Amino acid sequence: DAGRYVELYNNGDSDVDLSSGWALQRWTNGNADSQSPVDLTGTISSGGFYIICNNADKFSATFG
Repeated sequence: DAGRYVELYNNGDSDVDLSSGWALQRWTNGNADSQSPVDLTGTISSGGFYIICNNADKFSATFG
């Protein structure tokens, strides 16, 4: 009920600029072909997290 999430963690010493080629790509149920990639934007600071959810309303309802 809470949606699906991907959490990225930056354990490095410097910020990570996600607009420099980072994207999420999904393969479902063993399919040989993936869905279209979704380009990411923003920055993950050193020691920081970046959380992606498939449904903004579910995220808000779950985490406020």
